Amino acid sequence: MAACALVATADGTVSFSERHRVDQILERLDQLRVFDPHEAIDLFDDFVEELKESPEAGRTAALERLAKIAEDQESSHLLVRICCAVSEADGKFSTAERQQIEEICQALGLTLEDTGLSS
Repeated sequence: MAACALVATADGTVSFSERHRVDQILERLDQLRVFDPHEAIDLFDDFVEELKESPEAGRTAALERLAKIAEDQESSHLLVRICCAVSEADGKFSTAERQQIEEICQALGLTLEDTGLSS
């Protein structure tokens, strides 16, 4: 949820379509069904609020959360694909969102090329 919040807020607004995409991802991905979707959305909202209220502190907290899965390459790759899906939810993959996904990749020890999403 930290990564989704980083991407969703990258262009300055969190659109309804981005929020809806997070819901869809939680419902559809088998790997995420172990999480309570309501708790996950609450966590997403908490990260979004923190990023709005204190961008630098929010960004630091979110990136620290990502570091916890950096050793798990499969989870890291899945997370980047989820971030791309969130960024494309509103029909555009903005420069700010791309830059944010690249920063997420760096926090995970990846590049977009590593994930096959460099185009």
